[in-house]
Amino acid sequence: MDPDIHFSNLSKWGPGPIDDDLEFQRECLRHIEAAVEQGDALGRNAAYLTDRVRINEGRPQVYGTQFNGPDPFQIEDHEHVDERRAAIESAITSATRLPARPSSPPR
Repeated sequence: MDPDIHFSNLSKWGPGPIDDDLEFQRECLRHIEAAVEQGDALGRNAAYLTDRVRINEGRPQVYGTQFNGPDPFQIEDHEHVDERRAAIESAITSATRLPARPSSPPR
């Protein structure tokens, strides 16, 4: 991993070639998680990339950061998503539109 890559930007990738490289995303996630533990990155950065990786693996997301149009992709344990968000001090708020039952299946 290039040490000059700024961790706060890694989790904000849009669709593109990098989105197809799941192993690279996983490697970045490991680095971001370590940086969060050391206080060098924000928990919300790990949350965004965690969800991106899970969606690309075909699993439900954890924090509800990834959307398919206006609706979020499926969220694991939807009833407790706000608690998980609070636990990582996420910038995502409960004001984010989340359906009672996620309408979009994971890709």
